[in-house]
Amino acid sequence: GVMEHARVLDMIGGLVTSLMSLGDTGGPIAMLWSSAAASSVTDNIPLAAMLSKTLQPIAEATPEVQEGYWWSIIYGANLGGNITPIGSASTVVAVTIMARTQLQMSFIDFVKKATPFAIVQLLMASVYVWLLS
Repeated sequence: GVMEHARVLDMIGGLVTSLMSLGDTGGPIAMLWSSAAASSVTDNIPLAAMLSKTLQPIAEATPEVQEGYWWSIIYGANLGGNITPIGSASTVVAVTIMARTQLQMSFIDFVKKATPFAIVQLLMASVYVWLLS
């Protein structure tokens, strides 16, 4: 596909490999937070698909890869999308409803209000991933 041609998957594979070098605990938690950051500005479904496509061959070649990495991708890609009004389908719907009901909120105001909730969710997910490792 286009992303393979642009070597995006190779770049992401390098990032995944470098995150995995942070160890059994640090790696999955770093993966969770980095995928959350990426998900806040991209569509979370293609991001999760791309990360899983990148992680799959590494996981097959390295049996000690724990399930924490898979959960990190799931949680990070899904929860990170809640930080911005463009990061997930649910926030896009929320912004549409807000506009329809005349509730005005700028992009920055949305981020300011959503970030504390997303951080709490990501901290809870980090604890879960830490318990898996």
